[in-house]
Amino acid sequence: MYEYAGTTKENKSRVFANSVARKNKSNVKQAFGFIDNRPEAVAQRKLQEVVNNNPRLVQFRTFQEKAIQCKMESDASKLTWTSSAAPTLNGFTLNPEPQVTLANETATSKPDLIPDMLDPEITTTIQDPSVSRAQRLTKMHMIRGRFDGPGDPSNLRLGTAMSNNISGDSHYYKVEKPIGEYLKMGSPGDRAFYYSVDVGDKSVPSYLTARLPGKSAKTVSFVNSWCPSTFDCNATFFKKLSDGTWEQSSQQETVRLDVGA
Repeated sequence: MYEYAGTTKENKSRVFANSVARKNKSNVKQAFGFIDNRPEAVAQRKLQEVVNNNPRLVQFRTFQEKAIQCKMESDASKLTWTSSAAPTLNGFTLNPEPQVTLANETATSKPDLIPDMLDPEITTTIQDPSVSRAQRLTKMHMIRGRFDGPGDPSNLRLGTAMSNNISGDSHYYKVEKPIGEYLKMGSPGDRAFYYSVDVGDKSVPSYLTARLPGKSAKTVSFVNSWCPSTFDCNATFFKKLSDGTWEQSSQQETVRLDVGA
């Protein structure tokens, strides 16, 4: 949702300060510099003020800041550790978001069909034949199949194939791969992880929103239910020390589901 970005207190303070400075310029010494009052300079400053206060640009800058992401760290020596109780290893649960605590990877699971996904209008809405397969929507596990995540719809959402496992910004490369690597770096029985995934930004990605005008209520409801913008991923790594005690280290990562769209 776009929100009008009106004149901020910071801008008002700057205008007030400039006004005071102009009124008292005969009595105030400046360390250096001067105010360029040539017509072209004044016009340039006014244009810059318009650009700075443009609500669309403000929103774009915010989006850019959120888009600067990295991947989870799998190297134990680079993490900050605190004392912990021994982890209780549990299989996949929904409580309330998909979560799991494991010491080993499991056999993978094949994603089931999401209800109404084969409805002709829904299919043509979520699949754009003009783009490559890597950019088309695919069923994404919230908890990876190899992390005991089931293939039923409770553990699935739709995102681009690039968001799933192709791009360097994908769920696999940013989160799932580092978790798997962490387990492999330890000896059997001395490492485990807790992992949960929640739908972060529940709003529909803009590339899909553009396809919804004129569509049926059923299609709109389907997209709203199964096509979020991001996953919020939370992982806690556990390691067993030589004296038998445990330590833990937690990480968070946001994964976009519209990569490449």
